[in-house]
Amino acid sequence: MVLRKLVLIIVFVAGLFFVKEIQGQTRYIGDPVKKENLVKVLKSKKYRDTDIVEIIQENGVDFKVTDSIEKELIGAGARPAVVIAARKNYRGSIKSTVGKASNVNNYQIALDKAIRQFDEEKDYDASIKTLQAAIALNPSKPRAYQLMGFAYLYGKQDFVRAEKYMRESLSRGGSAVFRVKHGHDITFSYSCSGSLYINNSGVKYEDDENEHTFDVKKSSITNVKMLGGWGKLIRRKGGAFKISIRDQKDGGDKDIYNFSPLTEKKEEAKLIIKLIGK
Repeated sequence: MVLRKLVLIIVFVAGLFFVKEIQGQTRYIGDPVKKENLVKVLKSKKYRDTDIVEIIQENGVDFKVTDSIEKELIGAGARPAVVIAARKNYRGSIKSTVGKASNVNNYQIALDKAIRQFDEEKDYDASIKTLQAAIALNPSKPRAYQLMGFAYLYGKQDFVRAEKYMRESLSRGGSAVFRVKHGHDITFSYSCSGSLYINNSGVKYEDDENEHTFDVKKSSITNVKMLGGWGKLIRRKGGAFKISIRDQKDGGDKDIYNFSPLTEKKEEAKLIIKLIGK
């Protein structure tokens, strides 16, 4: 499981994205988003466009969106909202006019280090220890908790601690992220892989090829449950579950989305269902 790909949107590069308010004016700690970093994130196909837009709006970009650059961004997978945000938020090579915020920088550096330890070094214990240090630096931010939940789930297969830290992330406005298969039929003969994001307001799925997306408020979800019945005999994926969406006109189930954890573990599916809370 590649932690870096799942959370690169959080860091891009260590120390890049920080904003501070001083005497009513916004000052940027670190440089605006570089085109090569944006293209890299877009090509990964694993992040919500709303997250990318938010980062661009907060920090700006260091390039002007010409026709050729627009084509490059679209070719990398940028949706219109991302291109528009980049076009409207050119800030050139703006440098920070304030001193570095050590706690902020150290927090970001710790996240980057934890990602490297998990992804490249496969040292899950060290990654978790680094994330614990990040939490101590800023216990109010959700990102370290989010990564901790992911690390415990996919690095240690510890469902109890994974749930604990995912809930800590949710309570601070963050998300719980799972790697899943989206079955285009009940047998999963046709499917795509992607990330399922759970937050306090809803659930979003984005596939790795950016073709099948699923974004719904929790109030529109009628139920989430394990798949059973006759289909259990022919399904090719373990831990399969479905999310049913309410038809706003007649109140019935409008759409049913079939998913299964990439790990095919039933325990992981049950954790997803528990966190969605339907």
